[in-house]
Amino acid sequence: MQSTVPSAAPSGIPPKHDENDGGNPFKLLETVPDTATVLNSCEYPVFLWSVGHNCDGPEAVAKLIEAGGTYSEPIRKCESGGVALKISKTTDASQPMQFEYAVWATDPSMVSYDISYLDCLKNGSGEKDLSGCAGHEGGTQAVGGGDGKDFRCGAGEWCDVQAYVVAEFANLPGAPVGGCKVHHGVAFELCAGNR
Repeated sequence: MQSTVPSAAPSGIPPKHDENDGGNPFKLLETVPDTATVLNSCEYPVFLWSVGHNCDGPEAVAKLIEAGGTYSEPIRKCESGGVALKISKTTDASQPMQFEYAVWATDPSMVSYDISYLDCLKNGSGEKDLSGCAGHEGGTQAVGGGDGKDFRCGAGEWCDVQAYVVAEFANLPGAPVGGCKVHHGVAFELCAGNR
């Protein structure tokens, strides 16, 4: 599946949550400058594929991230679209959940990022089931450094506002895509409630 992250500025990016407002169910996730980081806070290992169309730097293929481990890569610019960090509980990448990012074509100093459950959800009969998605049972989060917006999916919850569960967000306004300066970095976490 192609990345759902736009390579242009998302509209109306709200500021990050105030850490004191009680709206964040997870511990603060730090970013690393110029880097995309994935923290596996699950109690099991996962496998990661970093894929895109003609992107700078090497792609990761079935990269093992142990429980409590971290994967990181320099933020990669692609000819079109962005990078999908596909994460699966199995080495065959069946039904991966995705953390996605894309350097903007219109402003290469900016990067967009999101969470996508499109390839791992069960919704064919309206069941709204994300239980097959790696890390979902413990919650997931995606953050951008600086003043980037944070996206958080609560443990075991249907997450249709903070993540993609419908392609192109059904063309509705308010798509769950953040943006920040590339040099601020982006970070993603699986089983975020475990930390």
